[in-house]
Amino acid sequence: MTINRKICIYILCTYFFVFLKARYMNSESSPEIKLGFTLLEVLLVIVLLGVITFLAVPSYLTTTNHVQVEINKTNILKLEEASRLYFIDVGSFPESIDNLLEQPGHISEWRGPYLDERPECPFDSDKEYIFNSSGRVMLR
Repeated sequence: MTINRKICIYILCTYFFVFLKARYMNSESSPEIKLGFTLLEVLLVIVLLGVITFLAVPSYLTTTNHVQVEINKTNILKLEEASRLYFIDVGSFPESIDNLLEQPGHISEWRGPYLDERPECPFDSDKEYIFNSSGRVMLR
């Protein structure tokens, strides 16, 4: 959260608590206990919650997107490393991710599995990782 956002929240909360103190701690008022909230107090709380939400949601969305990008990078690196290991053992790059998980019937040099599980694309579950002819990973 930036300093400007923190200052804004601090000022709004300060005014809110000063307002409550003036309402409930006023010595000039009658000694009666006042129950309930005024419309102004309820609206002030709603506005404060809206401002806090307005300031927090963009930070959350940015963090979520950053995590998805990092997961994608990690998946690609993991697949390319497994592809290189497959190449060292077999002498050619895998045709599909399935070749890294289960032994193809026609290859006797296979020493896998090279992956524990099939990685999924964090952006879209309909997309899948594929290999090109040089063992590089792409999304399809």
